Amino acid sequence: MGKVKVMMAIARKKDNGKINKGSEEKAIKMIFDEENRDFILRNLKGIIAQYSEYDWRIYENANWRDTTKAYLLLNRQISGWQMNGDIFGWTKDLHNKWLSCLMAPESRFSGDTNVILDLDNPELEEAFDAFLEINVVSVQEKYKTPNGVHYIVNAIDSRMFDDTIFSGKIDIIRDGLKLIYFKED
Repeated sequence: MGKVKVMMAIARKKDNGKINKGSEEKAIKMIFDEENRDFILRNLKGIIAQYSEYDWRIYENANWRDTTKAYLLLNRQISGWQMNGDIFGWTKDLHNKWLSCLMAPESRFSGDTNVILDLDNPELEEAFDAFLEINVVSVQEKYKTPNGVHYIVNAIDSRMFDDTIFSGKIDIIRDGLKLIYFKED
């Protein structure tokens, strides 16, 4: 059983008006351990530097992916396609099918339960930091985004934000992608 993280550079339509929706430019790399993470990030930045006409973002899984679970999911999907008469058609675009299985929630590595808290209101950042500290939420990582701040935390009960000033102002992203690079204006 292996574990990987997916790191991907994407030139999104939202940030690049010259790109057609659905044909966004991307580069994808696998991280097999934390030791090669920085090398992969430098490699992706080198790739996107060659395409400076685009505004790029680089994302990474918040949780490790279990390659065995992803393989079993892909196998079930292939069997289903074959049983429905698609004997060889599934082979086209196999890389993207594998990537989808790897990114599926059921392919998360057991024990990894990181959650991304997305606060898009920078004026609330100080109050939110205090709220997390008071409620003993361990923040593993905090970083700026174009619209605010992301917090990486262990699994939490989302009801803790009910009836607070943060209700409706924070997005809880379970098993999502964390933004690790974007072009700052």
